[in-house]
This record gives sequence, structure tokens and C-alpha cells, in this order.
Amino acid sequence: MKLHKTLLLITCFSLFINCKNNVQKKPLFKNQKINHQLHTVLKNIDSIVIDGVGDEKTWNNSSWLPINQLWIGKPIDSSDFSGRYKLSWSDDALYVLAEIKDDILMDKIKNPLERWWDDDCVEIFIDEDNSGGNHQFNHNAFAYHIGLNGDVIDLDSIDSPRLFNNHIVSKKTMIKKDTYVWEFKISLYPDTYSFNGDQTALKLKSKKKIGFAIAYCDNDRSKFRENFIGSVFVKGDNKNQGWIDADIFGCAAHKDLRASMSSPSRDITKHSVSSNIFVSAMNVAGRVLCTSGVTDSIVSGNSCVVLGGASKCVADNIGGLVEEITLVCSM
Repeated sequence: MKLHKTLLLITCFSLFINCKNNVQKKPLFKNQKINHQLHTVLKNIDSIVIDGVGDEKTWNNSSWLPINQLWIGKPIDSSDFSGRYKLSWSDDALYVLAEIKDDILMDKIKNPLERWWDDDCVEIFIDEDNSGGNHQFNHNAFAYHIGLNGDVIDLDSIDSPRLFNNHIVSKKTMIKKDTYVWEFKISLYPDTYSFNGDQTALKLKSKKKIGFAIAYCDNDRSKFRENFIGSVFVKGDNKNQGWIDADIFGCAAHKDLRASMSSPSRDITKHSVSSNIFVSAMNVAGRVLCTSGVTDSIVSGNSCVVLGGASKCVADNIGGLVEEITLVCSM
């Protein structure tokens, strides 16, 4: 009997040790992403309608950013492909406006969950907390493939393709023979997201940073994808890393100009113009108050660039209420 008890205890102890060793170990330190390609993304100043037109004031006041990094394939001519995009955000979503020139659109694979990357599609990479790191079999980040018909595909946590159509609303329109405008409204989810779990999207706020990149899968007539062109430079020979490693994403830093007021709104009445002007205020309609020394001036017809970002506004000479922000005016 004692021998049986001893053997039973040894067996239980062995099972305990084996189970303990099979538990997935969590990393001691959270991945620390090194930010690169930092873009300041301004909050929308009007309601953005996802219609593939992009005629809102928000887009008119935003600057184009390039999609010009070859990740897969041979160098391509601009007659075959060129791409650019703009970004904005609201309390509820991230917005992307993309202009894609592609001489031949390919949509030959009818099953959206089969080799979706071998058809023409836009791929948008989102890392909600900009933490970087591996996301191949988890939702630390997303690599959304948006097909020509609007289907949104990514892998779930068990390496199975799924439709994430509730994450992105999109619309594609043709503006000329080989040029298309894509408009996207993207809901953001935390790294604890589960495909069969809570589908409540996060709220966005100023000063939030997200990992972001955008790319285009281009296939003219081949069985497999011919080119893959992205928005960020990737080191090394293997540049197709975005679907695995969120460290290669750029960084989009949210900013709300209306929340950047440093003094109450006031009325502008002076209309003098001077050179080498430092701009200190504007309102959402585009009126800019410039100051040079102690002289307040309204500048007319000059481009003004937001510090830390690429968004542009145009000043006029109409007085009005202003909100304090920081701009530099190019005379």
C-alpha cells in the first residue's frame, strides 16, 4: 500500500511539473517600439461622409503622404502604379483618404478568404496603442486587407482568415480612367480583442499615438501578387514584415487644434501685412492671425504649415473669432 501511495505521489508531482512547463510564459518586459515616420494627424473639422469623393474641408486642409516604398516585386513605373493618402480622426474612428493609380484592376479570386493578397487590394495596418511587436497570431495589431468590393480580411488568433467588415467602412470611386479614390472609416480595438467577444470600438482622443501604415497589393495579369508597395521604409531584404511585426509601422499622433487653445477666442480687426511673420492663431474656417513683434496682422493668400505636421491652411483677410494654435507662416 505504501508503495502504491508513493508511486501515486510521484505521478502527480510529475504531472504538475509538466503542466507548469506547458503554461505560456509572458514576456518580462512589454515591447518598446522605436517610433519612426511620425505624422501629426489633425482631428476632423467637419463630418466626413464615406462616399469615395473626399470633398470635405477636413481633406482639403490635409496634405498628401506617399505610398512609394517597394516591399515586394520589381521596380514599377508610375504609369503602372502610384499612390498617396491622407489621415484624419474623430472621437469614434480613424479616417483614411487614398488616391491610387493602377492601370489594371485584378479581382479574380471569388472566395474572399482565399489568397486575398493575390488580388488588387489596399492593406491598412493598425496598432491601436503603438506598442509594436509581433501580431501574427494575436490582435496586438491588425493587417486589414480591403478588397475591391469592400470586404475586410485579416487572420484571427488561430491563423484562420476572417471577415472584419464591421471594423472598416469603405467606398471606392473612379475619378479618371486609371485613378481611384478610396475612403475609409476605421474603428479601433484594443489588443485584448476577440473575434467572438466584445465588439465595442474604442474612443479616440487628442495626443493618442497609433501605429499605422498603408500599402497596396498590385497584380495585373499574374497568378500571384506582382508588387506590394507600402508607406514606410523597412530595413533588410525581407520587407514583407507588416503582417507579422508591428514595429515596422509608422506612428500617427492625434491632435485636436480646437483643444489647443491657450487663450479665449477674440475678434480680429486689424488687416495690416508684414514679412517674416509668426502665426499664433486661426479658426476652423481658415482665418489666421499673424503676429510680428507687437503688431497683429492678417495675412492673405499665404500657405501656413502646422508645426510637427504637414497639414496646410490658407489665410484670408476676413476678421473673426480665432482659437490659439501654433503655426509658421511662409511669406
